[in-house]
Amino acid sequence: MVSRIDAIDADIAALDTQRSAPDPVVPAAGRLEEFSGAGPVTGRAQVPLDTRLSTLHCDVYHIDAGVNYESEIAMTTVTSVRTVDDARVTLAFADAYRGQASAWTGHVRYTPRRTGHDATSDLWGLELAPLSSYAAGVASVGGRERERFALAGGEVVVFDCADVPDARWAAWLGPWHMAHGLFYAPQWDSVDIIETFSRVRWQDTPEGMVADAGRRYDLQRAVYLLPVAGVGTRLVESSRREADRVPAWRGFSGRVGEIWRLPKGNSGGPEPLMLVSDSALVTISPWSEASAGRGVTSADDARLTEKAADFLSSLERADWQG
Repeated sequence: MVSRIDAIDADIAALDTQRSAPDPVVPAAGRLEEFSGAGPVTGRAQVPLDTRLSTLHCDVYHIDAGVNYESEIAMTTVTSVRTVDDARVTLAFADAYRGQASAWTGHVRYTPRRTGHDATSDLWGLELAPLSSYAAGVASVGGRERERFALAGGEVVVFDCADVPDARWAAWLGPWHMAHGLFYAPQWDSVDIIETFSRVRWQDTPEGMVADAGRRYDLQRAVYLLPVAGVGTRLVESSRREADRVPAWRGFSGRVGEIWRLPKGNSGGPEPLMLVSDSALVTISPWSEASAGRGVTSADDARLTEKAADFLSSLERADWQG
């Protein structure tokens, strides 16, 4: 079984190209020159990170199937999600972006727990999303329902895919969220789907989906995504788990961490940006609905990157705690 989420994997692949790029990205003209850093630094000093917020005297309310929590803190919007390894991701940003953020989704990958063996060939992954995204998931694959059955306190649904040749889309549905992925022949029968969803023990909560991998698997990667209209898609990871992705040179100092420009990758488009705080690695792949369906110029790309830079600079909190 292969979990295929092309857009996410394309973003992750683009981010990983920085590992082979020892020099800072050449900046474009304008304020973004600051984001390229000052060149390689030996024993780079830690930029003080201020992740404190004002005293929390606020009413918290629940939106979008329990995935997105927001609260007002002195003109600041706070959103959080419970991660698959029972940590909590929290972002706080300017209240001007309230209502522009969609629900959190996730992409998780596991490898078998083995010693003396390269388990990357046995890597497998699934996507996480709020249950409210179920209809969109079915529509995205042109699905025709094949079967459904109960499993581990939830329900598994299987669809034949019209838009993805020789594939079946299956989802484990909990009360608030779902884990889902694409299955390909010959490992796409019910027994294969059951075996895959049974590899970890799922626990669905209003705050997010949690999974216990026991002694059989190790969590290899966990990425949580939050699109913001007019800004781009935020990819949030643990900066401790992804420490090797942090550049060796200093970045621009934002409120909660340092910010770097990243290579565009093969797909072109606006330059992605990455912020690293004490505990979280936040990447923005800029995009805009206004530019969809028409030719996008280099000036458009520059404006989108500038908006992403302003957003990252204004973040008041970026945590991965757990």
